[in-house]
Amino acid sequence: MPPVDSLLRDPKLYAAMPLVYVAWADGLLSADEIDAIRKSLTDRAWMDAASGSTLSSWLDPSSPPSARELAELLAKIQSVARELSPTQRRTL
Repeated sequence: MPPVDSLLRDPKLYAAMPLVYVAWADGLLSADEIDAIRKSLTDRAWMDAASGSTLSSWLDPSSPPSARELAELLAKIQSVARELSPTQRRTL
């Protein structure tokens, strides 16, 4: 998995961060979860090749994020969410 910064510094992936966090929150990422996340995100117009590659690396069950990386991801989600209006937060 690339460094956590690769995900946290890509604004295009902010919308994907909650999905990635929830998928890993139980410590396991099933094939069904991977497929569902990829299907819901990778065909989006805003997803370029670099962002897609970063997202794929975070969805690799053979290389799960560490507890520290998940904590950093959650902190970033909370930080970004604080900057959004209540309406914008609901659409996440």
